[in-house]
Amino acid sequence: MADELQSVDSHGRGAKWAGQGLHRWQVQIATHGRALLGMAVLCIVTYAAALATTYAFRDDYNWILLARAPGYIYGTLAAQGRPIDGAILSFAFRHTSIDLSRWIRLVGILGIGAQGWIIYLAVSRGGFPQRQAFVVGFLTCTLPSSQVYAGWASCVGEPWAGALGGCAGLLAWTALDHLRLRHWAGFILASSAATLTMLIALCTYQPTAMLFCVVAAIDSLGDKGARATQTLRRVAGYACIAGAALAGGWAVFRVESARYAKYLIAHRGGMTHDPAAKLRWFLSEVLPDALNLQNVATSNAAAIVVAAALVCGLLLYFRGAFRDRILRLVLAVVVLPIAYVPNLLADESWAAYRTQAALASALVIFGFLSLHGVAHAVRRPIPAAVFPILASAAAFVAASNVVRYITVPQAIELSLVRMSVLTPGDASRRIYFVPPNWSDSPSPVGRYDEFGMPSTFAFWVQREIVVDVKRDAFGPSAKPGVTIVTPDQLPTLKLEPGSILLDMRNLRNAR
Repeated sequence: MADELQSVDSHGRGAKWAGQGLHRWQVQIATHGRALLGMAVLCIVTYAAALATTYAFRDDYNWILLARAPGYIYGTLAAQGRPIDGAILSFAFRHTSIDLSRWIRLVGILGIGAQGWIIYLAVSRGGFPQRQAFVVGFLTCTLPSSQVYAGWASCVGEPWAGALGGCAGLLAWTALDHLRLRHWAGFILASSAATLTMLIALCTYQPTAMLFCVVAAIDSLGDKGARATQTLRRVAGYACIAGAALAGGWAVFRVESARYAKYLIAHRGGMTHDPAAKLRWFLSEVLPDALNLQNVATSNAAAIVVAAALVCGLLLYFRGAFRDRILRLVLAVVVLPIAYVPNLLADESWAAYRTQAALASALVIFGFLSLHGVAHAVRRPIPAAVFPILASAAAFVAASNVVRYITVPQAIELSLVRMSVLTPGDASRRIYFVPPNWSDSPSPVGRYDEFGMPSTFAFWVQREIVVDVKRDAFGPSAKPGVTIVTPDQLPTLKLEPGSILLDMRNLRNAR
């Protein structure tokens, strides 16, 4: 009888524990679900101008026109080792127009939210308060890279590649936990899933796939009391998983670049042959941009101040012997070039903001850890108001940058073309198109081909923008009738009767 009672009591306790475990999972799912919804809503609000304004941006015009050419978009991107991105853009632009491209941008903005949500999951899994983790995740959604993803329909797949890369990092985290406990089946399953997910991210967009490194940094460096040897073993585990995926991504690139060699863009078909020059480029151009965080008018002085603050803050955050803290600081520094490794390996040196998502996100994480280090040093908790203030300020700057340097300048440029092309008369009348200089933008600031640069400065847009506008207005049978005229040809130019001279240098008058 006593045995029976003990058995009943044991089963009762087991049922109670199982119920508590199920309730805990339900609470976690609900909490993380609300965080995902909140991240998506905040991103939509922050980048509302990209959805409310009618415009296209640079490559968008080209893709709208060429999406009907079988295999062109896919071949162009597959030749760069991005076949999944090629498939996404081929589908997205197949039945779109300038006006409808806002819906593609919406999908990209949701991808930015997913990317931030993954960072939130990683930070909260690292043992930090969930409200703080949410703000840190959102801060990565407001970086200049995300501003470009929100404003450029052609970048729709890039934040989703970042979300996949971060997801691969979380799977690798699980795999290494299983390895530590010697759960071999769990380790093999989780590490295989991490490698495959990372490979898919790399085949979508290599630079943002490196958000894998950001999650790895949160796990490896977020434990402030870990010994340096423990951190090294953890980092080595992440390196093995990422290395396997990168090897697979390189194999895909080699196969696809050979298969679609006719679409290959110069300087994007191989690896660099001058590593020292690449490192100098990284230190002189890429890293200062990333250290400026929200500031797209890069200042070297600001970069030095931020770098010094991060070094001091991380040294305060790490615990243990001074030697261990220095070694962990070195590991943190090493994370930065690793987070940018696809671009460091490539022959092309182009430090566009859309390639800096993982690098800049790693700096946000280091800033978060530094803030905790300072709070520990002064023996005061971080004031609760700090994180809402940071999130509000970051959202304001991101929204302002998108409006001032992307949506308004691009909308003015499109309006100038429409006013000239859509004048009453024959839809087939010839347009003589005078391209602008890069400095003719309505925006006072120009950074790379992303902020403030006129789309029609790119030679592959000059004809396409006129064709897109004509076909939107008069149907797909409208004749292009575009002649590109350089400024030095204007004095001797003889216009056809009824033709239109469209001088895009007039954009400067809209400042």
